Amino acid sequence: MSISPLQEQIITADDRLLFAIAGPGSGKTHTIRMKTLRTVAMEAKPSILILAFNQHSAEDIRKKVGAKAQVFTYHAFALQYIHSNIEQFRSISKYPMGIIPSVLDEETEQVLIAEYYQARRIQIKNKRINLEWVRQNHPNHHKPLLAEIVELGLIRFDDLIPMVTRMIAGHPSGFRYSHVLIDEAQDSSLDQWQLVEEILMVKTVKQVLVFGDIDQSIYEWRSAVPKQAIEFASAHEARILPLTVSYRCPVSVINAANQMIWNNKFRLEKTIQPKQDAVAGSIQVITADSLDQQSWYRLLDQLCEQILSQIGLGYRSIAVLTRTNRDMEAVKRALSSHGIAMIETMDRRANPEAMALLNFAEKVLESELFDQTCSKAMRLINPAFDQVEFYVRSRKYGGEIEMMKAEWPELFSGDTEARLDFLREMFATAGQPELAGHVQAIVSAMRKAMVTSIQKKKVDLIELLTETEQQQTEAAIVRVSTIHGAKGLEFEGVHIFNATDRVFPSDRATNIEEERRLMYVAITRTIVSCTLYAHGYPSQFITEMGLK
Repeated sequence: MSISPLQEQIITADDRLLFAIAGPGSGKTHTIRMKTLRTVAMEAKPSILILAFNQHSAEDIRKKVGAKAQVFTYHAFALQYIHSNIEQFRSISKYPMGIIPSVLDEETEQVLIAEYYQARRIQIKNKRINLEWVRQNHPNHHKPLLAEIVELGLIRFDDLIPMVTRMIAGHPSGFRYSHVLIDEAQDSSLDQWQLVEEILMVKTVKQVLVFGDIDQSIYEWRSAVPKQAIEFASAHEARILPLTVSYRCPVSVINAANQMIWNNKFRLEKTIQPKQDAVAGSIQVITADSLDQQSWYRLLDQLCEQILSQIGLGYRSIAVLTRTNRDMEAVKRALSSHGIAMIETMDRRANPEAMALLNFAEKVLESELFDQTCSKAMRLINPAFDQVEFYVRSRKYGGEIEMMKAEWPELFSGDTEARLDFLREMFATAGQPELAGHVQAIVSAMRKAMVTSIQKKKVDLIELLTETEQQQTEAAIVRVSTIHGAKGLEFEGVHIFNATDRVFPSDRATNIEEERRLMYVAITRTIVSCTLYAHGYPSQFITEMGLK
């Protein structure tokens, strides 16, 4: 693939801080690759760090640059940095010696908090609890919970980036990268921008190259701070370079996208241009003639007919994008009724099978915890406690398990606290009452096992979902997704369903510019054609595009 003049300008620039405004389909990943190759060729032993917005982007860039740069998401980099600078981490945190922290995710955080309350026989009605909820509702339990999390060698996901920012600020020489590239900066959170600011302060960093496009910032609801990109570039006098030739979109879509996005006041000025041999393509609107339910189903039928027509024309990739999950479900049912095979972009955290498996994991853990950890915990507390060791090991053998149930029924019934009460009693009966005070060590070991078990089940689940998605891909060329789920992807045919007033933009939206950016991202996924469907009064964005 050749290099355009705009790309070459970025690739060869030696300014310490560059801000590249990378429009949709402008060859950003290719530019990142060529910039990396040039840096390796021109510098003596450069150390290159690339920070990507999400795992999908990181994997895509990693394939392009190979081993010439280290590519991470922000959080993966933060965890790796902590592990590589573990002594400094311990010096500014409360983690004990010998502990290498692992990440506490949201689901595991909920389980640990629930178990904490259960052990203290405190009933809570809210099932979706986290540390912030505890801090607000039960502040006296917040510090003890944090202490238990530290004791288990866990660090909260949200604490990773602030922790590493503190580490770099306190010990800049620990940051050993000479060149840093930031991908999709417009979707960075405030914590992520503060990390980039601190990296820029490290004197040994020769260049920071930021790729971003305010017009594609669609995650403000998830703590992204697009205005921070503008403030960062201004405060540090970044050299701003455009990357505005789209190698993806047809001329008609580029014209519509430019005309619409110019209505946003909060943006870095740019105009997307088509490549020299760009196809004209098409962008059209299909509108239902009335608001009744029958016209809704007729609109869905028209969507399916358009897709079948494109399949007949030989389209290799088609996407149906929706503003809401509810509309996505309606589209899936319509496609199924027309016999159209589809790929569904999976939200692994909202996937019902995922939640079912995690819930199952939480339920069975209580019966598995004793099997998995009690033997090890007791052996650590007192290696001579052979009788208990024998009975724990005996549970692995079917012939002896009934004997154990008969002799120690307390270990096979009741909640965790009841089992621990029994263990305390057992220590005292065995003539070692001093060990009863160490039962808390068993509690910690059990909770650690619970964390490990749930995390392993989640890894297994993600692998299963990935395999399922790959199998779907082999059987279908139509992808159904929300617009957020299609970020970074491209398709020959794009269909945006229910681009209707009060739906898109949403009547609940508080930021009309974010909604407009979302439409901008949606229509610029296409390579050939884009069709919008409105049930009733069309979206104001359709009017702004100059479409009828």
